Amino acid sequence: MKHIPRILVEQKIGLTFHVNETINLDAFDTNHLKNVLKIRNKEHVIAFNDLEEWECELIYDAKISKILMIKKLREKQGNCKCKFHIFFALFKKQDLLIEKATEIGADYFHPIVSDFTNFKGFNSAKYEKIAKQALEQSNRIGYIKFNSPVSLSSIYNTTFPIFTCVERSNAPSISMNVRLLGEKIPQDVGILIGPEGGFSANEISSIKNYKNFISSSLVDNILRSETAGICALSILKDALNNR
Repeated sequence: MKHIPRILVEQKIGLTFHVNETINLDAFDTNHLKNVLKIRNKEHVIAFNDLEEWECELIYDAKISKILMIKKLREKQGNCKCKFHIFFALFKKQDLLIEKATEIGADYFHPIVSDFTNFKGFNSAKYEKIAKQALEQSNRIGYIKFNSPVSLSSIYNTTFPIFTCVERSNAPSISMNVRLLGEKIPQDVGILIGPEGGFSANEISSIKNYKNFISSSLVDNILRSETAGICALSILKDALNNR
């Protein structure tokens, strides 16, 4: 069976559509379909935004590039209704975290600057492209949102629970913390990943003063930031799905 490509239609975020409506593609997606994927006129494409996914037929029009004609609304996949927020101290291999966390189910990325942060770069335009490709590849429906880097202290008053991964601690696992919270978990949940070397003693002490930060352990080994983020999100999503 031939693979049907998926396209995130970013200009249609927040909108719903009906059969026989058309979607005009931008220059980037037109080039990707025509020159990279070699999709021809009248072939099928799956288009999606943050709300829906549609089976479409590609129509070539010389005046307005390429159009997708909606043929059928597809059923949504997956059973987890939570919105996942990834809070992470800036580090060099952010590309990997963003790609893999998006594939798993991340919805928001919140870069932070902590005491031990030794990397300041955050190219949101670059990461939006990485997230778009990860969404298309992973069969997810959604749209990834990126915030600008902020200090760790600026997120202390976040209202939803944030599972804080602390190295070399005796804290309960993420799965155990999910069971302890039971039905108290809201739609929005987060994980917090520190920089290489972890959080400073002052930061750990401050975090403990806010009840929405839930100290959690991952594994006995010391993990790189990107590995910790991917691992934590996988465990959290699985724990929520199996409540």
